[in-house]
Amino acid sequence: MLSNPEAFAQVEQMLMDNGTIAQFEADQGPITGRMMIDRGTVPSTLADSVPVDEDTVVFTGTFDFCNSAVGVAVNTKTGKQVGKVWIEEQKTGAYQPTEEWVKYFLNVLADGIRGGSYGVPIYAFVNDKAGFELYPSAPDEEE
Repeated sequence: MLSNPEAFAQVEQMLMDNGTIAQFEADQGPITGRMMIDRGTVPSTLADSVPVDEDTVVFTGTFDFCNSAVGVAVNTKTGKQVGKVWIEEQKTGAYQPTEEWVKYFLNVLADGIRGGSYGVPIYAFVNDKAGFELYPSAPDEEE
């Protein structure tokens, strides 16, 4: 389940209204999956193995087709992963994303971190042939 389905629906409606989704689907076929990346927290069971400091940000990817979230900590200054990737069930017995989806999450996230800056949430729309992502502007340094 997406971490914020209401926000995702608003963005999707905007993309429908301006024709972006219609154009994508005309060129590539129907959208069959959605992913959202936002800030997250390290699960308590992994807190000792994922060191987080002022340059480290925890990101979580959620999907509209499974009830599990993928998480990773990243040093945004270096762009390097801190610790291992984890998967958390959002509901007991949930379908877990495949390795392919975990790699997609990591690639989309890596593309969204530039020069130590990033913006969230990141929205992704995909099908078996293609996909597109929306990357927000990086927040001001005041955050």
